[in-house]
Parts: sequence; structure tokens; C-alpha cells
Amino acid sequence: LIPSLSSATNATTTSWRTSILPHVRPAEEWSSFMGPIDGIGGSGVIHFMARYYVQQLILEQALLSKYDRFVITRSDHYYQCRHDLGLLDNRFVWVPTEEDYKGICDRHVVCNSSMVMNV
Repeated sequence: LIPSLSSATNATTTSWRTSILPHVRPAEEWSSFMGPIDGIGGSGVIHFMARYYVQQLILEQALLSKYDRFVITRSDHYYQCRHDLGLLDNRFVWVPTEEDYKGICDRHVVCNSSMVMNV
């Protein structure tokens, strides 16, 4: 079970551990999925919260109507190559093909404004 970002709003209260954790007990290979909480390593929950706050900013600042494309990357990454968005078909969500760890890489995404709230 992967909680949606809307369910992560409980993370701003003291009850978020009791509302989310009982539903998510990661298997050994997903050990960092909900870390760093309850003795689980990793930083997964931090990235869920960062995405939630990005969504809130997009809505509060009405950015969906101001931008056609969005490039969202983790704050701990630095990219030295230029993005030529004209080369990327805007009908698709673009993510790196490496570092997927049995899922879809969450480190970088390029998408159009109609998709950004769901990536």
C-alpha cells in the first residue's frame, strides 16, 4: 500500500504515525520506503512530504496556469547538463532510467502541467 500525498497531511500532526504506519509495513526489500520512522532506515517519508509541499505551492501560487512544463528534482541532487525541453514530447512523463530500485525513479521528473499533480 502506497499512501497518497493527501494522506500524508497527517504528518503535520502528532498522530501521523498512528494513522499511516499501521497500514504500511514494508517488506525487507522496501526497508527505506517509510524511513526514517519507527526504526525503519532510509528517507522515503521525507520525499513524500516534500512532494506534498510542492503540490501545495503549485496550488497556492496558481502555477498550473503560469507554466506549461515542470521539472521537479530532489533537493539533494545537482544536474550539470542543460534540459532542452523541446526534445521531450510533452505527452509523456520523463524520468531517469537508472536508480529505480524495483520501481520508478523518484529523483527527477519532467512533465506537462496537466500531469504534475499526479507525479
